[in-house]
Amino acid sequence: MRLGLAALAALALSNAHAQTIVVSSQSWGALSSEERASIQSRYVVDTRDGSSYGEIVDAQGIDLSTPGTSSGAAIGAAIGNAAYIDRAFKPDNNFSAKTQLAAILLGAVVGSALDKPAQAQYKFRYAVRMQSGDIEYRDVLQGEPFRHPPGVCLDLTSVEKVPQSLYAAGPDALRARYLKDATIGPRPPPAPPSKTEATSSDTLKDNLIIQCKPANLTAVATTREKCLLINGEIL
Repeated sequence: MRLGLAALAALALSNAHAQTIVVSSQSWGALSSEERASIQSRYVVDTRDGSSYGEIVDAQGIDLSTPGTSSGAAIGAAIGNAAYIDRAFKPDNNFSAKTQLAAILLGAVVGSALDKPAQAQYKFRYAVRMQSGDIEYRDVLQGEPFRHPPGVCLDLTSVEKVPQSLYAAGPDALRARYLKDATIGPRPPPAPPSKTEATSSDTLKDNLIIQCKPANLTAVATTREKCLLINGEIL
């Protein structure tokens, strides 16, 4: 039991440190089972369907950024100033420059709630060539002005860059890259059945209940062996 646990721990540790490779499920399926097993013994294989990614052939963008506004603070300051002056020059009220400044600042603070900060936003439209050769479009909004260039392999769900080998690597490229140092011998032919197995198989066939038609008689249910003994026809 201790040896088994140690082996499992070593296997888990090796898998944890194994390199992950991303390959096309179509190219992966074109490999033989021996080739896939050889690659999986050294790598963690992440397969992706061909309809989930493509190659960028064109990219266009537009700047949708909006500037910030400050008119709310200015209007609030003006309203605060006017309100204070109207009140200050009424009977029994004294004018104070400090109080007037406080009213202006308070109005500006209240009015700034109506202002909006500057917002950087860019829209990009990618033309993507699929594995089938069709062209599809993907739109993305982002806060940075940098886009993916043509030629990049793109995940159509996340609109993020994926390894270029995912689009370009066919089964021959996978063999050249991941099997060049591996030795995969021919599959051995299946072993012929042993004499015991052959005998058991023949005995089983002889004991099966079949429909047997003797000459000039109706068919009856019997074993194959008995049907042959009476020269009957197996139906």
